[in-house]
Amino acid sequence: MEYNRGEILYILSKNQELISVARKTIQSINRNITISLNSLEREKNIQKSVIILDERHWETIPEKEIINTKLIVITREDSKSHTEELFKKGVNDILYAPINYNLLSCLLKKYFGEIKIEDKSNYTYRGITIKDNNSIIYNGCKIFLTKQEMKVFKSILLCEEAFKTSSKALQVTVYRINKKTVATLGIRLIQNKYNEGYFITI
Repeated sequence: MEYNRGEILYILSKNQELISVARKTIQSINRNITISLNSLEREKNIQKSVIILDERHWETIPEKEIINTKLIVITREDSKSHTEELFKKGVNDILYAPINYNLLSCLLKKYFGEIKIEDKSNYTYRGITIKDNNSIIYNGCKIFLTKQEMKVFKSILLCEEAFKTSSKALQVTVYRINKKTVATLGIRLIQNKYNEGYFITI
């Protein structure tokens, strides 16, 4: 059966929490992205597709026939040989159980173009731009950050690190960033959710 769709997220997993997080992430992107559960039916006129699959579906890892297909695999096995085998099959990212859902959400946003990297020093996400590694711009307002503040803000924005543990130093840095954004924008740009870590509120 063929479908005429622009962007598709395939989820080959019965993990309900994973499916819920993926759905919420796709909804937050606010674009017409189709979600297909437990099926890899052929499609035409596809612009972009992301496939998430767990160990129950490894035998169905497809050949990546089009360049805009990204594969995310969920696994409990972290041996070197297993990891190498998955990458040989064309897997783009491996998430080890227990799943870091914050990272999964960021990967989906990245692959569906919600997080845009313009160059090595400029990043844009939902209207927030990191400029020249020393300031952020939102709604035309520019906020200067220290080197440490920028490191933390960029990592949360791009999910380069999993900020699930809230150290005292991290709390202080996030407080300073939010103090600046409240003074300039009237809002806190960073919040912390229990068991999920820090995230951008926009």
